[in-house]
Amino acid sequence: MANIKFRQKSLGISAEPGAGATYQFATGAGILLALTADFHASADAGTVIDIHDGFGTGGPKIYTQTGATDLGTTVPVIIQGDADLVAGTATAGVSTGVIFTRGLFVNVTLDVTGPQVLSLWYKPLVKKSVNVTTTGAAGAGAGQAQIWQGPGLWHGYAITLNPLSPSTFDLVFRDAITDAAPTVMTKTNYATTPGTYTLRDVVTTTGEDEAGTAVTTAATGAYNNHGIYLRTGLRAVVAQSDAFDNAVTIDAVFEV
Repeated sequence: MANIKFRQKSLGISAEPGAGATYQFATGAGILLALTADFHASADAGTVIDIHDGFGTGGPKIYTQTGATDLGTTVPVIIQGDADLVAGTATAGVSTGVIFTRGLFVNVTLDVTGPQVLSLWYKPLVKKSVNVTTTGAAGAGAGQAQIWQGPGLWHGYAITLNPLSPSTFDLVFRDAITDAAPTVMTKTNYATTPGTYTLRDVVTTTGEDEAGTAVTTAATGAYNNHGIYLRTGLRAVVAQSDAFDNAVTIDAVFEV
């Protein structure tokens, strides 16, 4: 398993109202697990902490917090994110942690002079990227690509559609190195904005307790977990798209 990393930064700012502080907490792919925030005694209630995937505020926002009440200074606050479930189009799962594929960039907007002490716990992950080429008629384009080979724990993925693609398509992920079963996730009529870099955590819905009794969850996501375990690898299969050399770009992150 990957090692958990801890980073702490005192984010001081200027005395001008509305000034901010930024810091690059990590580079590369990983999963943000927990945080603490120790605010200045005079911090304004309008203080905002934004955490982005990447190297600036232009990257996808994976966490935001508004207020000046200390967070997790006794026991760190764990991060739980919206996640894709195994079957269908449901996105109502709850993941333990939220993924990032390029880095952790923190932007703090404050109304008082710092310091505000922010601590993050995260786990580095392995990222694999593929471009899926599709062929066929408009609305019926299909293709596939191998993302990963070997066992591992799949935590999530980032997806970008060709800007000219339809806004919905079918996406299947398989634990395989061919187009055969088993299918570990099905996204029928998956809707996402073409050209937008979209992050998704993944979870499964069934487990067992120490007595061998099934632990299940409804689609409300009342039960959370760490991702989907793979036996053989991960393969992406695309259908109901248009024909493009780069119809779908996928960055998937794994723990090995």
